[in-house]
Amino acid sequence: MSSPVCLGSRAADQCSPQGRVRGDLRRKERSSHGCPLSETRRESILSIMSSREMEGELLQAARLLKSSPHTTMDRLAEHLGVSRATLYRRHGGRAGLLKLLDEGVPADDTRTRILRAAAEVLGSHGLLGSTMEQIAQQAGVGVATVYRQFGDKEALVGAVVEELTPRGVLRTLEQAPTDDLRGELTALVRAGLEGLAQTGGLIRLSLFGSDAERAYLERVRHGTERALELLARSLRRHQEAGRLSAGAEPQQLALALLGLLFAFGLIGPSRYGLGVTDPRQTAELIVGLFLDGAGGTA
Repeated sequence: MSSPVCLGSRAADQCSPQGRVRGDLRRKERSSHGCPLSETRRESILSIMSSREMEGELLQAARLLKSSPHTTMDRLAEHLGVSRATLYRRHGGRAGLLKLLDEGVPADDTRTRILRAAAEVLGSHGLLGSTMEQIAQQAGVGVATVYRQFGDKEALVGAVVEELTPRGVLRTLEQAPTDDLRGELTALVRAGLEGLAQTGGLIRLSLFGSDAERAYLERVRHGTERALELLARSLRRHQEAGRLSAGAEPQQLALALLGLLFAFGLIGPSRYGLGVTDPRQTAELIVGLFLDGAGGTA
């Protein structure tokens, strides 16, 4: 049986949104020629970063709640690194989180606009050919705003890869597992379809781009777990619980599911003009095809 990702209070803190934010902040300080930030400035940045990180985590948690009704608020609170009372106070419990999912990220959210603009520009002009000025123009903000939000281009590319992909859902599933195999996979595939609609050009570069572009992307992603590894671990858990056939290796099953995801979310729209008009319905179709072939019992 695979070990949990977070063991012990220190590791758990590092895996929570607040822990990851503090890690990001330490990296920013190290990259600033070793000059530490003032305590006031540090706490100000930490507060802003924590708020944005939590917003993304809450959207992923809301998506999981909608598709997996067995997920408890206690598990979500533990994963998010907050108390159950805080979740209820800030978002009104399950109903509030589901409302957050329906409303989504505000259209005028600057960070989100920059991320989406970056995905479009990077996909069109390449990882090496894109500039921060082009991304700022596409997002409708000043270039200083882009630098202020992300620091540099490499950090921005890393944020696109991390925040506009299914990794957040996979981490939520790992930290707040349920016995709802179909619900978990549907939440994951839906997030993947929505992410591919925004990052398809960048994904194509990672697969078919120049050696220099692929090397650049590998450097940006260095030290982060791939979606395949996270998904394989989740599928292994369901195999061990008897909810999924043990006739194939978890990595093979993960590849099969990702293959369906890429076929519907990337190849269909770009090669055959078959766009995804309803991500939820398409996700249910993909998961149904996968479970029929993989021997799922859910």
